[in-house]
Amino acid sequence: MPEKIKIVHVLEGFAGGAATYIDNTLIRLKDRGFDVTFICSLDRTEDGSEERIEKLRRLGVKVHIVDMRREIKIIADVQAFIAILKIFRKNRFDIVHSHCSKAGALSRVAALIAGIKVRIHSPHCFAFIRCGGALSKRVYLALEKILAAITTKLVLVGKGQKEIAEKYKIASAQKCEVVQNGLDTKTVELSDAEKAAYKKQLGIGSNCRVVATVCRLTGYKGVGKFIEAAELSKIKDVVFVIAGQGQLRRQIEKTITEKNLSKKVLLLGQLRDMDRLYGICDAVVLCSQAEGQSYVILEAMRSSCAIVASSVIGNIELLDEARGVLVENKVEHIAAGIDSILSDKEKQQQMRDRAYEYFLKNHNVERQIDKLSRIYKSAVRKIKL
Repeated sequence: MPEKIKIVHVLEGFAGGAATYIDNTLIRLKDRGFDVTFICSLDRTEDGSEERIEKLRRLGVKVHIVDMRREIKIIADVQAFIAILKIFRKNRFDIVHSHCSKAGALSRVAALIAGIKVRIHSPHCFAFIRCGGALSKRVYLALEKILAAITTKLVLVGKGQKEIAEKYKIASAQKCEVVQNGLDTKTVELSDAEKAAYKKQLGIGSNCRVVATVCRLTGYKGVGKFIEAAELSKIKDVVFVIAGQGQLRRQIEKTITEKNLSKKVLLLGQLRDMDRLYGICDAVVLCSQAEGQSYVILEAMRSSCAIVASSVIGNIELLDEARGVLVENKVEHIAAGIDSILSDKEKQQQMRDRAYEYFLKNHNVERQIDKLSRIYKSAVRKIKL
């Protein structure tokens, strides 16, 4: 066994839940004695991403920027592949751990060619589950199966993702390992004065309740359904807020204007301090058509927020009727779920308390790091025997 196991994590776009995963794990892995490198692209980022990447560098993670594109672009993909292969050959890593579809494809093939024997992949949420057309689904599924053949281990964020891998014959149960997402358990509690001040800053009346959705503004996250649910909601004095950025921003702004909802629905963009938003929320809503394991739900649980979420695989794993409201992913059901949770304060408080207890018991980030560390050490030990 080497004195320090050299691991390189590869991610195409530093945004969304995958970026949160990187933030939460890489420094902690370094502190556990691993030599950690990170390869990513700046093509698809959020506000503050470059500062977060610089923080990784300051704390001792070696970072390489490679121009990767989410879409299939033959010339750009070949250039990215060559750049990744050069980094692999120069640094002689023990483990490659790739994340999401594009980085997973490029880096697993590059690792095979470079002779890196431990190739770990985390899809987070399989692309063929969340993409639109039938042809795209078949192509992505076929690629997953081909790439799984050169993968040492699939590290999946939830049992549902493992079930999908087995159901669609992507990989055997032995090749799959579930490591649930985790967060630091520290919470920020706002005083009544701080809540009032923050509401005022956002242009929300002090007597208004707040329902929020937090996500990238992309199709499968269902922001349009959230806006329609806001329109259908029958509860008075509620402001619906959308926190996030993405390619659908202009379309969402247009929808809000056309529906004359500018006073009822606020598009806040990307927020740096999410704790303050969670601190004023009466409910957090997730309308996704697919999830691996949502950091938004975990953050809401940590902040003791009531939660309404679409009943898709990743959300079902985290929530039940005691910890939140799971609804069919249709506008009328989402609106009814929101209204039901806002109409019953006692039930709302019970859900908040139980969700927080569940989070503390199951999603401490140190448990996540423990499991990842064991997987890495075991994989390297096997190839050294």
